[in-house]
Amino acid sequence: MKPDGPLDTRSLLSGHEAAAFFSRELDRLQLAISGARGIQALADGGLPVGDLSKAIPEEDRDRVLGEMLLES
Repeated sequence: MKPDGPLDTRSLLSGHEAAAFFSRELDRLQLAISGARGIQALADGGLPVGDLSKAIPEEDRDRVLGEMLLES
């Protein structure tokens, strides 16, 4: 897909702003995954998973994805 006109990147985050955004989203994901179970998710030293949606317990998947994708 190509834009109809020139590409406008003025509203995209870059540098420190982008890093801060991703850091906040990672914190939000960690809280969403741990949920009411009170367990730590994404602990230091862990490895990324290939398919995050399959790593989230099935009983929590709709809630976590809804929170992260703003589907509430």
